[in-house]
Amino acid sequence: MTLTPSLPGDMIFLPIGKDDFLLASGTYLASEMAVSMDSTWGDAKGFFGGGWLVLLRIRGPGKPLACSYEAIFERTLSQGECYVVDTDHIVGMDASVRFSVEKSGGWGLTMLGGEGFVCRLTGPGRVLMQSRSTTASLGWLLPKLPKSSELSSE
Repeated sequence: MTLTPSLPGDMIFLPIGKDDFLLASGTYLASEMAVSMDSTWGDAKGFFGGGWLVLLRIRGPGKPLACSYEAIFERTLSQGECYVVDTDHIVGMDASVRFSVEKSGGWGLTMLGGEGFVCRLTGPGRVLMQSRSTTASLGWLLPKLPKSSELSSE
């Protein structure tokens, strides 16, 4: 059997320690049978963070396989260390990492553009991020695609 994510990018086996790991929507690909998972409510902060309403909590002695859009890179936060990242770039994090979703610009930008949310992560724990944003890539690509009326006139 061959597995492939829906978008081009990296795949990574996630060794899970004693703590659970939280995966963002769309990043789970497969896992060994020893891995258990359940969806978890990401609180209201998730709802306003562009798709963080439901997180996948994974645990167990096996290795889950996660995927990303383009490259995955990891950052390990020490106790109390903060890191701020666009919500669309997060692949997952150790359950020990605290997070809060905040607006990065004025409410006009946030509500009209669908952008403007960042996630403030506070350690300790690992955070996996992807180098590209699907939302930003689609925002760039869609205006460049030909309209259906342009295709029918050829």
